[in-house]
Formats: sequence, C-alpha cells, structure tokens
Amino acid sequence: MLVFKFMLLQLMSYSLLNWMAFISVAVLFAYFGKGLGIIAGHLVIAVLVGVFDVIWIQSIMAHPGWEGDPDQDIVFMLGVLLRIVLVNTALIPLSLFTLRTAVRRQQNFETQTLELLRNREIVDTV
Repeated sequence: MLVFKFMLLQLMSYSLLNWMAFISVAVLFAYFGKGLGIIAGHLVIAVLVGVFDVIWIQSIMAHPGWEGDPDQDIVFMLGVLLRIVLVNTALIPLSLFTLRTAVRRQQNFETQTLELLRNREIVDTV
C-alpha cells in the first residue's frame, strides 16, 4: 500500500499543464503514427519527463540557502527513470485506445467509401 501511495504521489507531482502535454503527445502520436507512433510518442514523453524534472531540480538548487539536498546525483537520475516508467505506464492504455480508435475509424471510412462506389456503379448501370 505504501508503494502504491508513493507511485501515486509521483504522478501527482506534475502540473495540469504537464499532464496535458503528456496526454496530447500520447494521443497525437498514436493516432497519426499508429504502432511506431506509440513508441515514438512514449520516447518523446520520456524526454519531457526528464526535462521537467531537471528544470524542477535546478529551480530548487537556485534558491538562496540551498544546502546541497536535493541535487543531480545518481539517486536523482534513478528517480527520473522511475518517473519516466510511471508516466509512460499510466499513458499506455490511452495510447492503445487511441490506436484502436484510429484503426477502426480508418476501416469504417474504407467500408463507407467502397459502399458509395458500389452504389454509384449500380446507379450508373441502370
């Protein structure tokens, strides 16, 4: 239970704007890029998490009276890796749902196009 709370707090540490960026990247890359787009999107999200965490830690280090904790050491890098895994894991279902929606929409479009073409041929032959 303690681990679950810790993971939830890590996910909640990002602002609403950050989450909007994560979700937008996950959805857009999955919708337009299909399978490879999901992989590329989650790599972009990993970079965003790293950038946001470095900005956060450097803002803390820039405060007057900073006494060396937290800093950018191996523990920080492990924490960034953990947060990358957590954020990407939370967004995988959304990416897969978007991929399914995109494929289904494309199939429906193709089916409707074929039906329209068939109906046109029937009308043209009569």
